[in-house]
Amino acid sequence: MELFECKVRYKRQQDDGKLVPMNELYLVEAVSFGEAEKMTLEVAAKLAFMGEEINMAAIRKVKYAEIVPNPQGHYWYIAKVEMKTYDEASGKEKLSVMSWLVQEASMEEAYKKLSGILEKDATVECSIKQLQESKIMDVLRLAQ
Repeated sequence: MELFECKVRYKRQQDDGKLVPMNELYLVEAVSFGEAEKMTLEVAAKLAFMGEEINMAAIRKVKYAEIVPNPQGHYWYIAKVEMKTYDEASGKEKLSVMSWLVQEASMEEAYKKLSGILEKDATVECSIKQLQESKIMDVLRLAQ
């Protein structure tokens, strides 16, 4: 499976009847660009005003080390996690940075959740170097 960021444009009808343009970003788990596009367009078709055009504005592959969902979370946060490992062959310390995606109700909750995971599960020294709200509306995963 691969991860794709898919940006879609369409018009949605507000409660007052006015049509407003929407630009939404989805993270899609799929085996190909075509499958990711299809899944995104299916979601947008349910949200768009009937008969309005839906456009796939952009699609690209992305990598996240982990995705931490929370159904009660309203926002997706991208965390840069730095991991320190020791290379026994060279005798040097090695730093690697990985992106994590965390769904929570607030940035503070996302930080707490990720810190707890890293403290409990990490076998190497880890630290959160950056945490920011993403523009991702939802993560679309294939049915397992």
